[in-house]
Amino acid sequence: MKSYKFVRLLVLVVLIGLLDAGLLYGQARDTGSVFGSVTDAQGAMVPGARVVITNTATGQTRTVDTDGNGGYVFPLLAVGSYNLSVEHAGFRKSEHRSVLLQANENIRVDARLEVGNVQETVTVEALVATVDTRAATLNHTVDQKRIVELPLNGRNPADLIMLAPGVTSAAGNNTGDAIASWRPHGQKQVSINGSRNTNLRYTLDGGTNMDDLENENMEFPFPDAVQEFSAQTSNMGVEHGGLSGGALNVVTKSGTNALHGDAFWFVRNTALNATNFFSRQQDLLKRNQFGFTLGGPFIKNKLFGFAGYQKLMIRAAAGDNRNLTLTAAERRGDFSSNRIVLFDPLTNGQRFPNNTIPSSRFSRAAVKLLSYSPLPDPDGFVRYTIAQPDNGLQGIGKLDYVHSNKHNFVFRVFESDSNQPFHSPPDNIQAARYFGFQDGRSATVGHTYIMNATTVVHTQFTGAHQLANIATDFPLTTADL
Repeated sequence: MKSYKFVRLLVLVVLIGLLDAGLLYGQARDTGSVFGSVTDAQGAMVPGARVVITNTATGQTRTVDTDGNGGYVFPLLAVGSYNLSVEHAGFRKSEHRSVLLQANENIRVDARLEVGNVQETVTVEALVATVDTRAATLNHTVDQKRIVELPLNGRNPADLIMLAPGVTSAAGNNTGDAIASWRPHGQKQVSINGSRNTNLRYTLDGGTNMDDLENENMEFPFPDAVQEFSAQTSNMGVEHGGLSGGALNVVTKSGTNALHGDAFWFVRNTALNATNFFSRQQDLLKRNQFGFTLGGPFIKNKLFGFAGYQKLMIRAAAGDNRNLTLTAAERRGDFSSNRIVLFDPLTNGQRFPNNTIPSSRFSRAAVKLLSYSPLPDPDGFVRYTIAQPDNGLQGIGKLDYVHSNKHNFVFRVFESDSNQPFHSPPDNIQAARYFGFQDGRSATVGHTYIMNATTVVHTQFTGAHQLANIATDFPLTTADL
């Protein structure tokens, strides 16, 4: 009997934990909330007023009655534009149109009811931005217009996190891009308010988008597939526990009742570029980035779909590659024309005669290594040109299903692959390169259940897989030396 009670208690604890997790992580999704109060013309609170909010893109509605203090709240709303209406017997209907809700925002919409026929309507168009008094989080939102129209080198929307106050690069460059060849394209290394770059939380549509090896982000979709993103830089909610530096949440586009999409093609080419001052030739660059997006309804007001694809093709052979190496005389040990003075460690630090190292003291490994390094130009630099191709693709698909006013589902898949084929010259170790491929993919499924006017449960599962293979085809190995 005791064991049976223990099992029941354990099951109850697990269920409560799952419910708490749904409530806890729900606001970390691509959502916001609308709240406010309803008063009459004299400023008295109006309890029991019927408040209806409607997503203008999908037609989905949610309804709640104001409480005893005349207040209401709609949590876990998908980002987008909304119309809000308020009705109560003996008052004119009040409507607020084009309420724009962005990720992780709390928008206050107060309604004032006037005495009159309920068939009459008082309409308010578009609200001005208000200060969020419901949460202490500092949130910076970049909308879709800025994502598309601001210049982005490489078209990585995560670059726009640098627009948020307190955000600086932690990668030694002004963009925060991680430059290791095995890292995914678009991986960022940024610091928020002095935090470590590995102390930030990255999410895509509310699901984790993290590289667990480095505790940094996996790649985000291309700008045409992104609706907006928010950068939370201080006082994040408990849903971001474990990573206190800040949070970046990217929200992808969804299908709506209206068919929408675009096609694009971005080109950079040698014929349009000036030659680098230090290059002996043009860079032979051919960079093409093209794709499309398409979204719309499968079943109006019920089932919506969105898909996007981007292909990247880069062909380049920069002519300004150079490395400092030993001259022919220095390879014979003769540094007599060099201002550097050489001392012999085997003679208590006495100088080498004529600043020349005898060949008997040469390292056989070093001599062989130098045989793979061409003789330099008179200034000591060896110059070379190597091909640097890059092939990448991104694909995204998303389904939104409104089962009823109480249940809705979302499913999204995203794949981002990058491949850099290469060929290292077999006789020039300076031109040896490590390249390969970095493939990443993720999927998330979420369910929102509006249990009643005061309880909304959101459950979401996300999975991600990342693979990188980096190698070189240069024939020399450590064993060969």
